[in-house]
Amino acid sequence: MAQPLPFTAPLVLAPMEGVTDRVFRHLVLARNGAAHLGGVTTEFLRVLDRPRRAVEVRRHLVGPTHGRPIGLQLMGS
Repeated sequence: MAQPLPFTAPLVLAPMEGVTDRVFRHLVLARNGAAHLGGVTTEFLRVLDRPRRAVEVRRHLVGPTHGRPIGLQLMGS
C-alpha cells in the first residue's frame, strides 16, 4: 500500500534545472517557507546507465530544509 506524500501545505517548490540548488532552496524557505511551502524538491538528478554513487545523491539532498520535506527529482528516458 502506498504511503501518502509528506507535503502538507498546498505549495511545493518545483524542480528547476540549474536553479533549485541547496542555496536557492534555503533562500526561498528562509523567506517564505515556514508558512507557505509544504516542501521543496531538488534539481533534476539524471538517471544514468549505471548506479549513482551515494555521495552524488546526498549532494542534492543536503542543506537546511527549515523542517520541510525534500523530494528528489529524477530525470531520464
